[in-house]
Amino acid sequence: MHAEHLREVCEEATKFFESSLAEKKEVREYLHSRGVTDETIYTWRLGYAPAAWEELSRYLSVKGFSKDDMVDAGFAVRSEKKPGEIFDRFRGRTIFPIFDTMGRPIGVSGRFFERVPGQKEEGEPAKYVNSPETSLFKKSKTLYGFDRAKNAIRKADCILLVEGQFDLVLAHQSGLPFTVALSGTALTEDHLHLLSRLSKRLVLALDADQAGVRAGLRSAEMALRAGFDVKVPTFP
Repeated sequence: MHAEHLREVCEEATKFFESSLAEKKEVREYLHSRGVTDETIYTWRLGYAPAAWEELSRYLSVKGFSKDDMVDAGFAVRSEKKPGEIFDRFRGRTIFPIFDTMGRPIGVSGRFFERVPGQKEEGEPAKYVNSPETSLFKKSKTLYGFDRAKNAIRKADCILLVEGQFDLVLAHQSGLPFTVALSGTALTEDHLHLLSRLSKRLVLALDADQAGVRAGLRSAEMALRAGFDVKVPTFP
């Protein structure tokens, strides 16, 4: 499918999630409890995917998009039980749109908020569900927040790399606009190549748990080999 057409699906889906959040007080209160301000919600276009099976699909279909469009853009999944039917990939989740370097939405990351009413219990839901790889969204080449951070990175000659969406939006909100985040993937050579054009000074602020420390060491080693000056802050 034509990239421009896919972008339209991503933009419409993002608008739908934004307006769903505006109507969902509990999710806004949850975001506030994590320290996120209304201005940050607006700036980063945070949203909410309703706890239902096909609200987004129905909305996109009214907007003239086909089932194939929705599946190709990563917002719908084909049903195995009912051939030809689709359902929403993101349900009952707080939505963080992921943008390309120009600031256009190309995918989303959804953090679990609530189950679909009546959904059969199938163990604990995944904390985060990310868009699958599409022709627009390549995880190994995409850094969350890069579109907004790139000028600040150049100016400060420093990159702060964090894990996850909350850390990223809160870092920007706290006055650290040179922050970018990994979303659901390890640091790659492509990420470093993207960053190296802006600065060679990298501060790795990854999670302090064991998995985070291991990932941090791997990332640090890769960055050092690529000629970066690497610092790793320690957190209590």
